[in-house]
Formats: sequence, C-alpha cells, structure tokens
Amino acid sequence: MKPTSYSLICATLTVTAMSSHADQTRNGTATNLNLAGAWTSGVLPGTGDIALWDSNSTLSNTLAGAQTWGGLNTSGASGAVTITTSANLVLDHSTDANTAFNVGSNNFSWSGNTAFHINGAAGVVSTNPGATFAGSSMVTITSSGTKNWSTNASTNGVTNLTFTGTLQLRGAAIPAIGILSTNWLALGGGGGQGSNNGTLVQTGSFSLDTGDATSCGSFVLTHAFAGQYLKLSSLSGTGSVRSDWGADNTAGTQLRGIELSQSGNTVLSGSILSHNSNVQNRGIDFVKKGTGTLTLTGGLGSSQTIGSRLSKLNFNVQEGTLQWGNGTTNITYVNAANWDGTSTFNIGANGTFRIAANGAFDFSRTLTGGTGIFEVASGTVTASKSSTSFAGTVKVTGGTLKLGVADAISGSSQIIVGASTTLDVSGVSWTLGSSQTLSGVGTVAGNATIAGDLAPGSSPGALTFNNDLDLTSTSEWLVEIGGTGTSDFDRLLVTGSLDAGGQIKVSLINGFNPANYSSFDIANFASFTDSGYGFDFTGAPLDPGLSWDTSAFSTTGTIAVIPEQSVALLGGIGALLLLRRRKGR
Repeated sequence: MKPTSYSLICATLTVTAMSSHADQTRNGTATNLNLAGAWTSGVLPGTGDIALWDSNSTLSNTLAGAQTWGGLNTSGASGAVTITTSANLVLDHSTDANTAFNVGSNNFSWSGNTAFHINGAAGVVSTNPGATFAGSSMVTITSSGTKNWSTNASTNGVTNLTFTGTLQLRGAAIPAIGILSTNWLALGGGGGQGSNNGTLVQTGSFSLDTGDATSCGSFVLTHAFAGQYLKLSSLSGTGSVRSDWGADNTAGTQLRGIELSQSGNTVLSGSILSHNSNVQNRGIDFVKKGTGTLTLTGGLGSSQTIGSRLSKLNFNVQEGTLQWGNGTTNITYVNAANWDGTSTFNIGANGTFRIAANGAFDFSRTLTGGTGIFEVASGTVTASKSSTSFAGTVKVTGGTLKLGVADAISGSSQIIVGASTTLDVSGVSWTLGSSQTLSGVGTVAGNATIAGDLAPGSSPGALTFNNDLDLTSTSEWLVEIGGTGTSDFDRLLVTGSLDAGGQIKVSLINGFNPANYSSFDIANFASFTDSGYGFDFTGAPLDPGLSWDTSAFSTTGTIAVIPEQSVALLGGIGALLLLRRRKGR
C-alpha cells in the first residue's frame, strides 16, 4: 500500500474545508480532460465536483471539449501542471458557495485560444464568500480568450484571495498605449448594483506579471475592489491594469485600490486606467509601499474619451520609489482631459517620486506630502501645477526642472540642484520662500529672488545663476570654507546683477584654519547692489591677531584674512620706537 502524500492530505483537507464538493481525481493517462477516461472514477467532474490532481495524475494535459467544473485543485500533483486546450473551462459554484482554484506549491499553466472563467453563484452574493484562488506557485494563463474570474452581473466571483505566488498573464498581442488587450482577466466579482460588490478577503499578497516582450494580458479591477485594495508583492509586464465593471454610481466616485508592497525593482510598460462615463467613475487609488522601485513607461489616465464624470487616478507613494519614464520612454497621458485634475498625488515620508524623461515632459499633477522626495532625473520636466502643499524635498539629479507656474514647488522645504542640472525659472516670477533652502552645484536659469536660505555647493561647491539674483532682507547666504583652492569653498556665480541683502553666514569646515592673507573669491557677478547685507563670521573663528576683511567684497566678491588693526597698529608703533632708539645711540 502506498503511503498517502502529505500534500495530498493537506489539499484534500483544504478542499473539504472550503466546500462540500466531491472529488474527481485525474488519472495518469494522456486522455483529454473532457473524456470520462481521464478520471479514475470514469466520471467527468460536474458543477458539484472538484477536479483533483494527486501524485499519480499526469502533469501534461489537454482539454478538447468545453467543461464546467465546481473547482480545480492541482496542489497534490507531483510537479507543474499544464493544460493545453481548444475549449473553454468554467469553474462555477452555482450549486455551492465555494468554487476553488488551488495550485498549492505547483506551477500551473493554461494555454489555448479559449476562455478560463471562474463564476460566482447568482443569488448568494451577500451571504457567501465567493470563489477562492489559492496557492503559492507560478500560475501562467496564456490564451487569447477572456478570463472572467468574476461576472458582469449581480453575482459573485473570486473574492477569497489566498494566492501568494506569481500570476502571469500572456497570450495577446501587445496593444498600443492606453488600449486594453483583447485577452484580459477580470478578478473580484461583484458586478451589478453597488450593494452587491461582495466581501473581498485577501490573505497575503501576490505578484502580478502582465506580459513579456511578445505577449500580454490585461487585469481588470472589478466592483469587488470598491473601497478595498488588491494587495500585490510585485507589479510588472507589458499588459495593462484597468478599473471596470460594476453599477452605475449616481452618488459619486467608486475608488478601487491597488496596494503595491515590493522590495525589488520592476517595470510596467502597460497602462493604468480608470474607467468613467456620464453616470459613474470607477477610479483607482494606487498606493506604493516597500523599498523597491516601480517604473511606469506606459499610459496613465482615463479609459474613455467621453463622460461628464472625470476619471479619478490617485497616487500615494508611501515607501520606495515610483518612477515615470526610463530616460528613453516617457509615460503617456491617456485621455488627459478626462483625468480629473483633483486626483491626488501624495509623496509620503519614506517615498520618492522620480521622473526620468526623454526630452520635454509636462508634469501636470499637484503634489502633496510632508517629507518625501520629488526628483527629476533626466529630460526637461515642466511642473505646470501649483503644489503649495508639498513640503518635502525637490531634487534635480539630471536634466532640467522647469517651473510652469511660480508656486509649482513653493511648499517644498529644500531644493537641491545637482551637478550639470538646471532649475529653470525663466518663465515665471520666482521667489525662494523664507522657509525654503536652495542648494547644489547646478544652474538656476532666469531671474531669482531669495527670501530663504541659499547654500551654494554640496560641501563645498559652486551654484550658478544665469541672470539676476536678489537676496532679500530675510535671506541667509551660507558659505562653507574648507581650504584656499576654488574647489575648497562655496561660490556663487551670477552672470547678471547681485542685489545683496540679508545675512552672509560664513563657516569653516573639515578642520580648516585660514592663515594670514588667505583670500576667498566667494562670488562673481556682473554688477553689485548693496541692499543692506551683513556678514556673520560666528562659525568662522580665526587665530588670535587675525580678522576677516570684507572691504573688497562689493567690487570683487572676495573676502580675506588680515592682521587685526589693533595688532598692526601696535606693531607699527613698536617699530618706530625701535628706530628712534637706534638713532639716539
């Protein structure tokens, strides 16, 4: 007698616990699954049965005729299970409330020009939990047919998600940006009226891969996700994600959530689209968590070109990095006029939102958030919306950040302009606010007014202003000096006029101790206006007998170290007395 497989026991217990279905076990033959000879009992599974694989079942399978089973469980198989088919398969719990699709730790693949549906049972939406998708392996669905793990009526589909593996969607040609592929999977159930969205329960999270370089599938967030989040451990691929299906919502917006918590780096070149019309808005609330980076190079926006209710597509970068574009391919605004301008774009304390553009790109979203990072990594990115509520850090690490409106980054606490980069304010009347700090070693293009802190360099370095610079009475210009070479201290290079007010605060760094007659050319300018500036050398103490000389600053931009006047005067008197004494001898 063969010992009973532990995995089979677990699988059987799992199925038994989930439902009262009978088991029809796959045998070891190559017989098509639609024929009775493929099953140990000689009976085809029906709507009340679970099609079950055990350690003796064949792993390579074909399905030549349409079938409707109550469930599919391959968790007890001896390895990866494949089904190649020319017919449709429906898992339908019309006679039970717990259709099961369980792969356990075995990989599973479905391929063919057919549909693979997991349908709910009409009339049990509010009282039963719906179908279950379980397992921890890789499930690959490769077919040109649709895959409705849901329904588009007042019924319930897959609403129990215990699957923690990788779901790969394949089979359709990669469509143009903003277009949903003809091969899609609708997950979640709960179409129809708003009260019939079902009860979505997800344990853990899974990885969603929507396609490779040659084929893809699209993923539909159905009405079951209204007010709830699909939890993903990874998102990638060439296919798209769209919110669709569900009741017309005359009361307002139906937000459907995606919560991505990934530690690795992935790319989604497909689109993320929110569906809208004149009577409803099936919006998306996208939350990025985890330390990894998600790069989007496809389309973002609305799936419709019409509709009085504008589409909502919110982003919340709580952790890690959300990147638009890869320096070669920009993201595309899909039906931009239908993407509601009040959609939120928040950057949390541990989040970074990065744009890596190719050429010119218009960022037409309003930022919010407290201490996160908004970064421009390449291209010329125009920030064309007011973002007074974003209090985080703005970094230009590559390319140019151009302000399309004066207050595009006015709420930020710090602006860092990196080496060989540009902050372009030439098209607006721009003032750095009193609570802001501007630093870096790049270039500011256009006239600039500084009411906050100006900190040229990156300990140390030179910051260039390609036009006029006005330092107001509230400004503080921070100068760090760590040596006598021009690369050892901070410098301000102004091609136009420098109108100096406020305080110039000088500090010594790296243990540097200036010697007598050391000089530092801290500013270059075409012309200079004294508007009441003053120096603060509290952070730059000198050896006894030395003092700072700023007399040449307004003409040459230079400050120097000289002997203190009292010491020099005493030295002169002493020399005169010595000379007289010698003459009297």
